[in-house]
Amino acid sequence: MQNNIITLEQNIFKAHDAEHLDVVVLQDFNITESLIEDFLLAAGDSVGIAAAFGRKCVLSAIAVASDTLILYIQMTSIRNSKGGRAVLRDRILCSSRISKLAFDMDRISTALYHDHRLHIAHAIDLQSILVKIKSRQAPDTVTSILGGERLLNEPEVLDLFIGARSSSSKV
Repeated sequence: MQNNIITLEQNIFKAHDAEHLDVVVLQDFNITESLIEDFLLAAGDSVGIAAAFGRKCVLSAIAVASDTLILYIQMTSIRNSKGGRAVLRDRILCSSRISKLAFDMDRISTALYHDHRLHIAHAIDLQSILVKIKSRQAPDTVTSILGGERLLNEPEVLDLFIGARSSSSKV
């Protein structure tokens, strides 16, 4: 399968350097050193992580994002993907140079290990950075983590994060 590139329009933040985000859609066995090297040049020292869950709540895909580029990696059976997963593990997931940021990182890290035998290091659960929160999924929590109402298109944020709770199969 060849990698597909999709361009998304960014509408979460009111002012953002990149109005468009390129998404590379690929299967885990198609991950290469050169692809990851190109991604890391755009990423800097931190990346965002999101997950999609399929049947029986098994992690079916993981998105790894920089400010301008997203790798949307569809997870396949372990037998088919050892080479690509090793590159993902060594260069991103377990790299001490890169902080991995995610909402519900506990769920993602557990699924990475239990479903795909992958570890993650230097991972930060974004809800845990707030001192006082009413609920981990409350709209105010999400808005605060992303920079507050002043920086965000709040209806888009609420639709994306709160609306996404009812559809767990999409990133």
